[in-house]
Amino acid sequence: MICLRFWGWSLMLLLGSSCLGPRVRTEIVEAHPAFLRGGFNGKKVFFAPMLPQRKLSNIPNEVQFHLMQSELETRFQEKHPHTQVIVADELEKAVEGISLSKLIADSAVIPMTAIQLQHLRQRGVDYLWVSLLQSNEEGNDTSEWTEETITTAEDFEGNETKTSVTTYTSGAHACRRMVVACYLYEVASGKRGWAAVSRDQRCHLNWVESNRDYLPAPAFPSAPRETELMENIVKDLMKKLP
Repeated sequence: MICLRFWGWSLMLLLGSSCLGPRVRTEIVEAHPAFLRGGFNGKKVFFAPMLPQRKLSNIPNEVQFHLMQSELETRFQEKHPHTQVIVADELEKAVEGISLSKLIADSAVIPMTAIQLQHLRQRGVDYLWVSLLQSNEEGNDTSEWTEETITTAEDFEGNETKTSVTTYTSGAHACRRMVVACYLYEVASGKRGWAAVSRDQRCHLNWVESNRDYLPAPAFPSAPRETELMENIVKDLMKKLP
């Protein structure tokens, strides 16, 4: 086993595993006591399309963004089956002239004009969910580690012998770290009442083994896709959501 430093994280590469387990963590950064007191049952929740934070250099393609958005909407609906979820594709139709770029702002109030906000109220929308992809980093590295296996055996006379075999492993790993911020606004007041930031990091690993010495590291695998991390993030996020 080896402890690898990657982007300042401490990752434990488990020998024999081609994909590291999730390292997901969700922090609730805002939760007003009166907010969501009545729960989501019978309410309408409008999901704005997930957007990249300004100056984000590594932006997922359109397909990945769509799948990430769908994962969030689907899991929310599963947790709250008696809530009406309005998917992101409907937002621009419902709110005429809305600038999606304004939703990137970390704002304490819904970043819409009074008229646009009135459109949501007229449709009976109770909450607006805004999601921002704040970070999406990729990287790769190589590493080497050894594992010693000791086998014990006895002959017919009861004499014990031990045999030691050292396995040399060379690994190539590709990793991704992603941070997603989610904000929930109450449409009636226009104010934000709940917010969370979720982080996940995940790696794929290729390796080769030898009982003599280290072999050259294999080719790098593909880094985990954004949707892999988003699945972990949404699962953890739903646990923290009221």
